[in-house]
Amino acid sequence: MIGEISSLSSALIGTLSSIIFKSQAHHISATSFIAWRSLIGTIFFLALVPFVGGWEIFRSIPAQTWGILLLSTLLGQIIGDTLFYRSVATLGVARTMPIVNAFPLITTILAVTILHEPLGWTRILGVGMVVGGLTILSRSQSASGTVQRGQTLGRIDKIDAEGSILLPILIAFIWGFSVFMLKPILQNAHPVAVNVIRQPLTGIVLWSLALRRKLPMWPEKERGRFWPALIASSILGVGISSLLFLNGIALAGAARGGTLASVGPMFALLLSPMLLKEEVTKQGILGTIFTIAGVWFLI
Repeated sequence: MIGEISSLSSALIGTLSSIIFKSQAHHISATSFIAWRSLIGTIFFLALVPFVGGWEIFRSIPAQTWGILLLSTLLGQIIGDTLFYRSVATLGVARTMPIVNAFPLITTILAVTILHEPLGWTRILGVGMVVGGLTILSRSQSASGTVQRGQTLGRIDKIDAEGSILLPILIAFIWGFSVFMLKPILQNAHPVAVNVIRQPLTGIVLWSLALRRKLPMWPEKERGRFWPALIASSILGVGISSLLFLNGIALAGAARGGTLASVGPMFALLLSPMLLKEEVTKQGILGTIFTIAGVWFLI
């Protein structure tokens, strides 16, 4: 039960972080904001190293685990996320999100068949209901162009262009496989050590992209509110939420932990009307009901 609670808490805290991000989204680009988050997240995890065993937590990681960790980061946080934003730009939110939201099914299939994680029919039903609920929620959010990916919420302009649905299908497989790989990684590596590796690699890519495009890295005005919001969003989303996410995978398994950690859109629908004064649609309510029912089956 601790693992399941960790995963749900990760989704909730990640959503709060995303709402903070959205309140500042008009100041700088999403790429610049997330690049700062990766830098602050890296500092956060480096500060935790002395309290969880020091640098010994890195020396004790087997060479094979290092390879899997680098591959998981490359696939999930760099290639997968890059393809995701490209898919949103070419296909639009409405066509991309329902397909990529199926990634917990990929993780579940891999975890059950390869890792032999126990998953009865009720929990399989729960995974299906969560995926179905997220699909409905993504359709209810697509009209405004709002996209949520884990701990990131940004506004992306939809481009009326033709593209193949093979791209979001590929993204779903990449994300599902990257989450699946975290389970064997966490059997041999401390979650803090994992994040000390994951965050800098992601940050290098984002900072390179932001600097190459000459994107503004800080707002020209209203900086007084921007920096506290940035730090709070980073510590909540990149720091605490990431630790809870990995703890959920380690304790609840890749199938259940990964699925429960993906229900951020449900929390977003519940919290956005109160914190951002956003309208709740009937479709959003239906998606939330499906998602909550799936969570109940999984727990």
